[in-house]
Amino acid sequence: GICMGFGLGLACAAEFRLVTERSLLAMPECVIGITPDVGFAATAALMTPGVGKCMSLTGWRLTGREALACGLATHLISSDQLVALRD
Repeated sequence: GICMGFGLGLACAAEFRLVTERSLLAMPECVIGITPDVGFAATAALMTPGVGKCMSLTGWRLTGREALACGLATHLISSDQLVALRD
């Protein structure tokens, strides 16, 4: 699903961050000049160099696959598996 703004910053504190091929992650408040919260800022420093900074300055959006590749997500699962995961 979609995870943006404070929700993304809050999710950054989790040990496991699951995404699907349908996921979209972003810090859209950056587009209007609001700086990211401390949760995202701390995680952005650990991501692939330049990606967190780009997201923080431009509001750039990541897909689930991109989030996994740069270290923002920890696991990529198929959206078809979400029901089984919940059970």
